[in-house]
Amino acid sequence: MKETGMIRRIDELGRVVIPKEIRKTLRINEGDPLEIYTESEKLLLKKFSPIGAIGGYAKTLTESLYKATSIPVLICDCDTVLAVKGQGTKEFEKLGISDQLLTFLKGRRTLISDKNSNDKVKITSTDEKNYSVQLIMPVVAQGDLIGGLIMISKEAEMDAKVISLASFCIDFMSRQA
Repeated sequence: MKETGMIRRIDELGRVVIPKEIRKTLRINEGDPLEIYTESEKLLLKKFSPIGAIGGYAKTLTESLYKATSIPVLICDCDTVLAVKGQGTKEFEKLGISDQLLTFLKGRRTLISDKNSNDKVKITSTDEKNYSVQLIMPVVAQGDLIGGLIMISKEAEMDAKVISLASFCIDFMSRQA
């Protein structure tokens, strides 16, 4: 655990302020849910991920969608790539998503780019690959953005069947969270 050297007092209502620098580093925003638990004599706060909480479903959905389409699939929350399936995706697992992808997901739009499109979104901050085809769909549950489904390829087309299957997965995750 990284020591910050910052000390905060608990107020009369039991509240403590998380310093701005830490909130920014961990992408904690106003209204974000936090898990609170203890470990030995430590009090721990962890950003809660609804998609992370249904992680088994996310893994199963990526496997099923890949099996049905043969297009690599990734599922992320608003911080990290949580589940991957398909050729060339293993390197993305557990990596933080890029600011560009987070901004795109927050816009709550679907991106369908083909080989001739210049619309490309970096998946992670270390991602240097240039995928010629992308499908990016935000996952929204009870009005809150909770993550995204991403399909990437160098040659496959995102036809109506692929988009329909991806939409089904998004709907399922939204209902589970």
